[in-house]
This record gives sequence, C-alpha cells and structure tokens, in this order.
Amino acid sequence: MKLTLLLAEAATTHPDGTVSILRAGINRAVNHKAPIPLAAALVARVDGDVNEGGSNHRFTVRLLNEDGRDVIPKVEGGFVLPQDWGAVNLVFNLQAAFPKHGRYAFHLNVDDIHHAQWSVEVTPRPPEGTKAS
Repeated sequence: MKLTLLLAEAATTHPDGTVSILRAGINRAVNHKAPIPLAAALVARVDGDVNEGGSNHRFTVRLLNEDGRDVIPKVEGGFVLPQDWGAVNLVFNLQAAFPKHGRYAFHLNVDDIHHAQWSVEVTPRPPEGTKAS
C-alpha cells in the first residue's frame, strides 16, 4: 500500500474516483497571534496492491504538536480498496486551531501502521521575501 498525503484549502471527491483540489501543498500557517485558525482539507490517495483490494481497511488521522500530543481529536474510519487493483481518495475537511506557534504534523495510519505524514509550520510572520498565506 502506498499513500500520498497533502494539505489543501479545499477538496472534493467525485464518483469517478477523481478528486478536485484547491490550493494544495499548504505547509505554513502565518498569524501573529495564537490561536491560529485552520480550515483546510487533508487529502490522502491510497494506492493498493493486488492482494489488498476488496478488503476492509481502518484508518486514523491525528494532528500532533512538537511534543507528540494530539491537537485535535483523532479521526477514525474505514475504506475498501477496489477489487484486484486500484486506489481510493480520502478527504478530511478540518476546522480547528493551532494553540501556539511551532511545528505540527498530520499523521495517517492504516491498519495500525504509520503510512504518511504532512508537516505544517505555524509562525507569527512569513519568511523573508514571501507573503503571508
């Protein structure tokens, strides 16, 4: 099983197995004062192997701070990969707040195995030469 994970402003899955994504690749949140709001979509593409199709798989999504503590309640659920071969897109629409500046990471586990993570730097000001997002 191979997973690809990214953070976007918004995302929607479609019945034909595709996903529409707006402003993907967010890895920084800038706000001078905490808490720093987050309204985003975490998008995961799960590519299965021949022997993984047709069976139920369980997932857990967690947002952890630098100390490894949960920032929001974990999200749990399940999915089934297409029979024989295929992929599935998972979209998690999130509304939360980073409690303080620092580094955070979304972690995605499937069947109790860590498969992917997406890091976000939360800072009071953008790096030199860039605009705040």
